[in-house]
Amino acid sequence: MVVCDTNGEIYTVRYDAVNAMLLNEFINEHKAFVTEQRKVQEQGRSIQEQEVMITELKKEVEALVAHAKKQDSKFKR
Repeated sequence: MVVCDTNGEIYTVRYDAVNAMLLNEFINEHKAFVTEQRKVQEQGRSIQEQEVMITELKKEVEALVAHAKKQDSKFKR
């Protein structure tokens, strides 16, 4: 990335090499970002499915509780 003189001191920076390196890092970060976005979307879909399932299970539990109360009231008579 740098060019040194005969004494080993930094003489200049190779800016053309810096651009190539930065572009490569940007591409890697973009790929990682896209991967994370896909994971977030998958998790969102999974959460929605779980919420639907929870709602259905709550309804089933409520129906079972109502049925149990009805049966219990028959035995108390």
